[in-house]
Amino acid sequence: MPANNHYVITKNNMKNLTFFSKALILGAGIYFLSAPATYGIEKSRVLNVETTYNQTGAQEATYYFTFKVPNVAKDTEKVIFTQSEGIETIAFDEKNSIAFAETDGGEKQPLGISVSRNESQRESVIVTFNQPVAPGTKITIALKPVINPSSSGIYLFQVKTLLSDQKTTLPIGTARLQFYDHLQVFDNTVR
Repeated sequence: MPANNHYVITKNNMKNLTFFSKALILGAGIYFLSAPATYGIEKSRVLNVETTYNQTGAQEATYYFTFKVPNVAKDTEKVIFTQSEGIETIAFDEKNSIAFAETDGGEKQPLGISVSRNESQRESVIVTFNQPVAPGTKITIALKPVINPSSSGIYLFQVKTLLSDQKTTLPIGTARLQFYDHLQVFDNTVR
């Protein structure tokens, strides 16, 4: 019997190929949409976010959002955080949140801020600087939640700046926090 070097396309092979193609396209799309160049944002401004506690219901957590202020002609007056994903809307402690600027030498200089909730858009929090922040400054805004959400999962925040002209907003990026149920974190039993 002669060897057949042709690949026979069966219904099952076609399903696998279709599934693989969709996964590849979806993965590539997510990558390209999250790439800073997609939005014209220089790489040095990309948002970094960390939390001190990622367990659900934690009461002493702080979320640190670090990025460079857009390098444009105007100073930044406000930063707007809009929660775009998550089972619960996270409430923030408006009195105990802080911000600081980081110098090239790594020194941290406190920045005066006020934090308020946007009453017309409950999932948005506005951080207003007492003094506008100069373009190119690396800042960290430490927002304290009242309590971490009680539901585990991924929580996304769209972060943008409002320039001193009060008209122009510039996107900084999407911040991703993931919270785990304390049983998920420490339960290593096999079921």
